Order: sequence, then structure tokens, then C-alpha cells
Amino acid sequence: MPGLHVNDLKANTGAFARAYMFNIYFDTAPVGAIANRSTSYLVRSTSLPEGSIAALEVPWQGQVYKFGSTHEFAEWECTFNVDANADIRKNMIEWQRQIHDPATNIQGVPADYFGEIRVEHLNTNGDPIMIYLLHQAWPSSVATLDLAHDSKEVAQFSVTFTYNWYTTE
Repeated sequence: MPGLHVNDLKANTGAFARAYMFNIYFDTAPVGAIANRSTSYLVRSTSLPEGSIAALEVPWQGQVYKFGSTHEFAEWECTFNVDANADIRKNMIEWQRQIHDPATNIQGVPADYFGEIRVEHLNTNGDPIMIYLLHQAWPSSVATLDLAHDSKEVAQFSVTFTYNWYTTE
């Protein structure tokens, strides 16, 4: 931050973004219950999506020169708290079934199962400071949900999403 001095930071603890201030929205999803803005409270943890530029190596006169090539987008993981009826987990499994139904061996049409996911990092006032839109997203993995008689923790599970690209706002 240009012109910001360490004493300014000590006096203004709001100068830093907080890791716990975020929202996740399923703007479009093929299953109804998660395609509304009220499911964000079930998200326990996540990260901002990762993007990288692949290196293209070109040998020339005994040297290897590296140039930027295509953009690559890593899978994105989100951990959910399980609601009382496990609707969030049921919906993720149903979303996967729409991609491929193992009982009938019918493959879904991508246009029917692609979704849009919005990841918002918020400032201390609750306003978005960074918004990622994951385009053509779908749940590639719904992880296990551990159960134990000796646990008092809220049940949770992770979902890994694959998507084709993201944009930022």
C-alpha cells in the first residue's frame, strides 16, 4: 500500500483483509436448493481460486527460453457444514448424478450441468473487495463425511469443483 507507514497499520487494524470474511454463492446450479443465495452460511472454509500461466520452453542456440503460454485453472475445494437434513450433501450428490448416472450409465449434457460459482472476499464492513466468478463449474468430487459416536463436532465434508475458467470483478 503506497504511503502507508507501520504506525498507520498499528493504529488501523482494519487495514488488513480477514480470512474469515467471505461468501460463496451458487449463482446457477442444476439442482434447486443450492442455486439460491441462502446456502452461503453452510460453507465452513475455502480458498480463493488458483490460476497460473503455463511455461512454454523454446530451445534456441543451446539455451532454453521460457515464454508464457496458456492459462491453467486448478480445481477449487470448498468444505461445507452439514445442515440438519443433509440437503447440501444430497444436492451435491444429485448434481454429480446429473453429470453421470451410474445406475443408467447416462452421461449428462454439459450445458445442463455447468454452474456458475461466485466467491467473494469481504472487507471488515462486509463489502466485497475481490470477487471471483467460476465459469462452467461442476462438482468433480464429493468427499467422505466422517461420523463418530465420540465426536461433538458439526458434520462436514468437502467438495472439489472443476471449472473451465474464472473472471474477477
